Amino acid sequence: HLCSKELQSGFSRFTVMKIIETDENIFVTSRIWRDKAFDATESEKFLQKYSDWESWLQGVSVCSPSDNNELCPGTNLPGPI
Repeated sequence: HLCSKELQSGFSRFTVMKIIETDENIFVTSRIWRDKAFDATESEKFLQKYSDWESWLQGVSVCSPSDNNELCPGTNLPGPI
């Protein structure tokens, strides 16, 4: 979600979110930034500033003992989902 200028604060806001559903749970990971307001026609330029975070979020995973594919990093639990 991207907002170039919030009415109340006068700042811009950018939110990225990832939802992972397993057989037992739903996990939500999000990151929200507040920055100076910008012209809405410059949205693409603004989003480039945060592209590394989108890549990071794509790598977020959940390890589950019910998945026997691989071991989760730092544990003996099977994982990632």
